[in-house]
Amino acid sequence: MPSTPKREVRTGAAASSDAMDVLLGFGTLMMRAGNTATRTREWIEAIGRRTGFDAISVSLSLDSITASVRRSGERITAMREIGPPPDQCLAHCGAGTACKNRGNHTE
Repeated sequence: MPSTPKREVRTGAAASSDAMDVLLGFGTLMMRAGNTATRTREWIEAIGRRTGFDAISVSLSLDSITASVRRSGERITAMREIGPPPDQCLAHCGAGTACKNRGNHTE
């Protein structure tokens, strides 16, 4: 008999935290790709509503994204640095390594 993959169902704080990571990761990728702050905010809010958040607040700056969300009375606030586009880090820091200069590629 073929086996079927078991799907782990996460609830509560773990699920909300994972969903917040997805939102910030998506927003970071959009900003690195050159999207406008307005478009990025609209997409983060749209995805946040689809993942079940009741309220979403997004703050975008030149180097970071901060988001606050609410789901079933639970509130989460998180921030992520945007950093440089991947090709700048690869050219400067080398393939397969983390950015050594935290995005400050002035040399």
